Amino acid sequence: MKSPFRKLVRISIILFVSVLLFNFFGYYLMHKKSAENEKYVQAKSLSGRQQTLSQVIAKDAVILSANIYSQSQTGALRDSLNQNLINFERQQQQLEKVIEGEPLPLAPSVFKIKLLLTSIKTSYEDIVAIGREFTQVDTTLLHFNRAMYLRLLLDNEQKYLVLMRNITNEYTIIVSEKTKESTTIEAGKFISLIIAVVCLIILVLEPAFRRGEKNYKELQGARNELLNEKKHLASILQSQTNYVIRINRKGHFTYANTSFLKTFGYTREELEQMLFIATIFPKDIPRCQQIADECWNNPGKIVQLLIRKPFKNSRQFLWTDWEFLALQDESGHVKEIQGIGLNVTEKLLAQQVKEEAIETLSYAMAYAKMGSWKLDFVNQEIMLSKEFRALLAIEEDSAEKMAVDDFLNEFVVPEDLLAVSDEFARAIQNKENPDYEASFSCRVITRKGWMKYLFVKGKVIDENGSFGIAQDVTSQKESENALVNSEQKF
Repeated sequence: MKSPFRKLVRISIILFVSVLLFNFFGYYLMHKKSAENEKYVQAKSLSGRQQTLSQVIAKDAVILSANIYSQSQTGALRDSLNQNLINFERQQQQLEKVIEGEPLPLAPSVFKIKLLLTSIKTSYEDIVAIGREFTQVDTTLLHFNRAMYLRLLLDNEQKYLVLMRNITNEYTIIVSEKTKESTTIEAGKFISLIIAVVCLIILVLEPAFRRGEKNYKELQGARNELLNEKKHLASILQSQTNYVIRINRKGHFTYANTSFLKTFGYTREELEQMLFIATIFPKDIPRCQQIADECWNNPGKIVQLLIRKPFKNSRQFLWTDWEFLALQDESGHVKEIQGIGLNVTEKLLAQQVKEEAIETLSYAMAYAKMGSWKLDFVNQEIMLSKEFRALLAIEEDSAEKMAVDDFLNEFVVPEDLLAVSDEFARAIQNKENPDYEASFSCRVITRKGWMKYLFVKGKVIDENGSFGIAQDVTSQKESENALVNSEQKF
């Protein structure tokens, strides 16, 4: 027969070990929460610095475009802008890495931050791209595109600021919650001791009852957590400015968020009865079918599509950029395709305006038989524009840059080689003089064997290089030579 004293000793040992374990886990949780809190505090600080950097980049770009400073001050401001862009990209990557390491399923605030980072990507990339343009030394290009660049930069900076403020607010919420949790862990340690004693008593006296109750509570907790997460996800989708839709295998809409319905004029009841192909132009149906097939055949792969999206009962449309993904259920079956779209109409129109401006400028220079060139003092290289290469009958697929000596020896007529070499040498000697200009005429032999007269004019930009133009004046020179010969004969 077992001794009652021995049973009491066993129970005491279990209680003692349980107390030690709860204290250890309490300390471990407190340390872990502190580390998580520090990570989110740093992320919040990063997002704040990103807002400041975006404003500084926009300010520097505006000042550079005004061209009110001296050459040295402008160079210093351009270097500062370049460094700010480097910091801007590095900190953006750090922000994205914070979310990448989060375990699944994501908390509602973390999931919202991830969506905001996805939404902010376009504005971020435009800010960096336009900022890089302002760090270049091609003042002629900036002169033609200054207004467009500034408008795009300021628009994207405003969008970026709004989204980054939302990210900062979400990190503030997370930090507050983590701080509150870490301050309550110490008291929770002591409360856990009492709960541990009660749970162990129940474990000893009524193990079956305890197990059943525990399993029931866990199931209820998991169910409530899933329901709450579903509500949060639904609210996030409804508040999205992007368009979110889901389509089944028959091509019917199964879901569309408020932004999609409001933008294109549909009601939820109408859309549930419609096919996806009924909401696009007939010309785009084959391409959409191809994208759908690719999604069905490659679950988990994101497929992009740029498409015109017309308004309800209208020929007017928006240019939209979509990312489609086939969704799998727990058994691995693919039942729906989800699409997240973004309005990129303004971006495409701006791109078209830019391309038209470049094309017009190129046509004007080609019509005037002119071309531009850039001379690199450091590398002793000359870069020829497309129009200049056309004047010299150089193939379009050939390199834009070549060594100065190679250029002179290949194209310049030997009788004019010394004079042209002297002009280039004087330009290099005066590289620290931004007011130095040179102009001269010379004869060249194109790659097709034709001789042409070129009028060349250039100006030193800075100590690194100069910029200039070359114009074909062959007809003018031939007329002058013909007049001289006529006068001599007379």
